[in-house]
Amino acid sequence: MLQDISKKYKSSNHFEAFFEYATMGILVIDGNGQIIAINSFALKEFGYLKEDLIGKKIEILIPQRFYNQHVHHREKYTENPQNRPMGLGMDLFGIRKDGSEFPIEVGLGHYTSNGDNYVIAFISNISIRKAAEAEIEKLNIELENTVTSRTRDLQEAMHQLEKSRDILENVLSFQKTLLDTAGAMIIATDENGIITLFNPEAVLNLQYSKEEIINLETPVLFHDKEELERERKILQKELGITFKNSFEVLIAKARLNIHEERQCNYVRKDGSSFPVVLTTTTLRDARKNIIGYMKVAIDISERIKAEKELKKVQQLFLQLLENYPDGTISVIDKEYNFVFTGGKLHQRLNADVATMIGGKMFPNFPDSLRKIILEILEKIFKKKNYISDFELPYPIKNHSYIMDAFPLMEEDGSVNFIGVIIKNISKLKRAEEGLREALKKERDLGELKSRFVSMASHEFRTPLSTVLSSAYLIEKYSAGEDQPKREKHLQRIASSVNMLTDILNDFLSLGKMEEGKLQAKFSEFNIEEMIHATLEEIKNNLKKDQRINYQHKGNPKVFLDNSLFKHIVMNLISNASKFSSYTSEIDIKTRNQDERIVLSVKDNGIGISQEDQQHLTERFFRGTNAGNVQGTGLGLHIISKYAEMMNGDIQCKSQLEKGTEFVVTFKAKKNTHEKNTFDRRQ
Repeated sequence: MLQDISKKYKSSNHFEAFFEYATMGILVIDGNGQIIAINSFALKEFGYLKEDLIGKKIEILIPQRFYNQHVHHREKYTENPQNRPMGLGMDLFGIRKDGSEFPIEVGLGHYTSNGDNYVIAFISNISIRKAAEAEIEKLNIELENTVTSRTRDLQEAMHQLEKSRDILENVLSFQKTLLDTAGAMIIATDENGIITLFNPEAVLNLQYSKEEIINLETPVLFHDKEELERERKILQKELGITFKNSFEVLIAKARLNIHEERQCNYVRKDGSSFPVVLTTTTLRDARKNIIGYMKVAIDISERIKAEKELKKVQQLFLQLLENYPDGTISVIDKEYNFVFTGGKLHQRLNADVATMIGGKMFPNFPDSLRKIILEILEKIFKKKNYISDFELPYPIKNHSYIMDAFPLMEEDGSVNFIGVIIKNISKLKRAEEGLREALKKERDLGELKSRFVSMASHEFRTPLSTVLSSAYLIEKYSAGEDQPKREKHLQRIASSVNMLTDILNDFLSLGKMEEGKLQAKFSEFNIEEMIHATLEEIKNNLKKDQRINYQHKGNPKVFLDNSLFKHIVMNLISNASKFSSYTSEIDIKTRNQDERIVLSVKDNGIGISQEDQQHLTERFFRGTNAGNVQGTGLGLHIISKYAEMMNGDIQCKSQLEKGTEFVVTFKAKKNTHEKNTFDRRQ
């Protein structure tokens, strides 16, 4: 009994060894088509792990297009199992885990255990055999075709032999012409590398004659040694080949039927080199034995030069984009993304241009502005129109910009990109404003001249009439007792002349200011002494019995323009006198305290209405209650400008019939011997 158990144990071991180490795939399925066992060879063949397949349907190893058909055959086989080959007369295929298919042969066996039926499948990969069969079949077909063709050709050959001679001569002539006129260097060698063909283009470019090369040299002569050594190391690593000589390096890939077009340098006879694109082809006889090699090289010096020029132009274009000083230059695609963009405006907005390429256009612009630009570009894509000098309605970083946008046409007329140039026009706007201001001044000067003519005809008439009548009367008063009368009329003449002089001085001063020619010249002087001298100078121009009271506080030394300040004082006193009654008083005060110089002139005259006070410093303005009091309406305008030129301002305090006070305040300026270069054109 022990002997029987031992035999069964050995038999089991033998079966296990046979199952696991068999050089064919073996698997066992149950009656439901589920895999219950599979050997290592089958797992390796199908690319699965055992746990991937155990318990799975056998159809997992069959291409999906055969699923239904196989299930049907499997069920029929289960009903009537027999030991036989599977799929007689059919091509069977298995499918690996990676989805690749391969041809197989399957032998089927079956057995029963504990009342259950099992099927054993013996699977062989017949890929190699199938390929061989296909090749044999192909060769047989080719052989049959060849025999048929050769028989036919042989019959025809004799007929065509004579004709072929002429054709051959034409072909040889064409071949020679092709080799002689080809724009490429063509070099052919035998199987050992000795040059057998060296065409005229090679002679021209490499500077060797045919006699120096053919049957004497190999193409190694035309290659840079260091470059060849680098190529040898690369190919040795890539192909795992050890080369006997440099020529083998040149033909390594061609020998393996690997097509390659590579760039290298050819060396001329004089030692100079030039870049070429080189293609090496293997020449084989009818038996596919290598009989030589052909090298075709094209000089690409001009192409490389052109590429460098193009690269330079591209670099210049990129510099133009990056450094465009007054805005941005951009190319925008149909998705409204930046293809290119650059310019100083991006820097002003602290934008990273590199991150903007490929992103939405102008991400740092206000949304409202981007919406307007988007609408414009949409129209350009649709209508292919041009937009020029479109002023952006919103400032960017307090600057004004205009936009030009234009379609970039493809060869077929379509528009896939738009060029956009945004340019800073802030300086131009300022220039326009300056021009408008200059034109306004020009118009104002024209108006001034016109009003001067109109006013002069009126204001000059009275003093001139006075001068004329007084001169006439003086001539009549010739007796000695008429001297008081003569003096009276002489005083009237002098007063009228002074009035005319004042009018002319006002116009001259106004003209100089309008042209920007009048500047304040600061100097130190004693304000008390200057005002006392001025009062002495104008006392004869006051109305009868008018009296002036003057007082000063603080340091009398001031640093102002003496002439302009005197003109302010005289004008304010003259106005106070003209618009006040006889016997009235005029109070003048000056103060130099707290870094302020203050001049106050107060009268008790007719006063100025609140409405008129708003227009006092306008040119040619006269109060509605000025009546027949002579004046040009320029005095207060001029002294307000004088005050402004000395860093001062003028204020008016007045009530009708209660008098008027003008207060002029200056910021105290230290005497540093510097001149104020205030220019009213700024």
